[in-house]
Amino acid sequence: MADESGYVQARFVTKQTKYAVPESPFSVPVKVGSQELNELINSLLSSHDCLKSDTLHSALFTLFSSILSGSYDGNAYVWDFKGTCILTFDGHTAPVKSVSWISVDNDVGVFLSASHDQSIRLSEWSRDKDTAQCIHICKGHTQSVDTLAVDSSQTKFCSGSWDKTLKVWSADPSASDETGDEEKVKKKQKTMSNKRKETTRTPLMTLSGHTEAVSSVLWIDQSTVCSAGWDHTIRVWDISAGVNKHTLNGSKVFCDISYSPLARLLVSGSADRHVRLWDPRTTDGAVVKKTLKSHQGWVSSVAWSQSSEYEMISGSYDTTVNLWDTRSLNTPLFTMTEHQDKVMSVNWTLHSSILSGGADNQLIIYDISGGGRRTRSNDME
Repeated sequence: MADESGYVQARFVTKQTKYAVPESPFSVPVKVGSQELNELINSLLSSHDCLKSDTLHSALFTLFSSILSGSYDGNAYVWDFKGTCILTFDGHTAPVKSVSWISVDNDVGVFLSASHDQSIRLSEWSRDKDTAQCIHICKGHTQSVDTLAVDSSQTKFCSGSWDKTLKVWSADPSASDETGDEEKVKKKQKTMSNKRKETTRTPLMTLSGHTEAVSSVLWIDQSTVCSAGWDHTIRVWDISAGVNKHTLNGSKVFCDISYSPLARLLVSGSADRHVRLWDPRTTDGAVVKKTLKSHQGWVSSVAWSQSSEYEMISGSYDTTVNLWDTRSLNTPLFTMTEHQDKVMSVNWTLHSSILSGGADNQLIIYDISGGGRRTRSNDME
């Protein structure tokens, strides 16, 4: 419709209160037409609801029609997109810092939850009964486990901790760590499956190199993991060899990273309030492709779109969520200001909606279309 880099900042004002929209500036194409502006205004005028709870949500992950969240009350929750909480999982004894789906089908959902209690729980959710049970407790970290990532094959996952290490684990819910006589093991497994007794799982591998807490991990491919830490570094790891291939150096604490297989770039959020783009293939250790400046507080969470190589989001302690387009990075396409306290986590759905969770005990869904320029927040209650 317009030149990819031709954007201007616009505000919409009116004396009619019922037609008022947020006063935040919008980034719109120079050649935008009346139809597109009408669609933008109509979407902004759409009503929005907000999911409110009694606890701070620190982590979000979506798969198909299910939202998985982790909370400071020690619980993991499953929500639908209508705002209904359909499952509360209370297995942890301390705040849940990270969550991730492994798989979801019509009958069973398998998910991970990591906690300040130093454990990771691999659990199964029975969708027809809306109940969940821990199958494996993954133990090995000696401090809070703050980040999780499942590989694309859904057979392994990686965790990062305040103990400065990464650990790689089996993500197979049916795999057993039992050893010994085959017949005895089979009998014991059958008995345990009837009782649904949880077992302890140990890591396949431990990766050491960070000198401070590990704040974020992700998989670039089946054999490559990327991690970010409070030691001001982003590290790229070869899992097959168990070594740190190379390191990208920053100047402040890294809070979160996200990778786009479409753009083949990393995005990071830092304590210096900036969002940065990196090429993880670089080996010189300090090349930043672009620095994005807009937030006024720590950038706590970042996420690339799953369907666009250009769009990404960032959430900040300044209470805002920014939608960015890499073709025009001088300012965000849109700044969402619905939160009343720190934004702790942001993520995308498969349908390109945006999720955010904050210290104001709210989970908010933003329904966007039109390349990220039509935005509507749905508060679920």
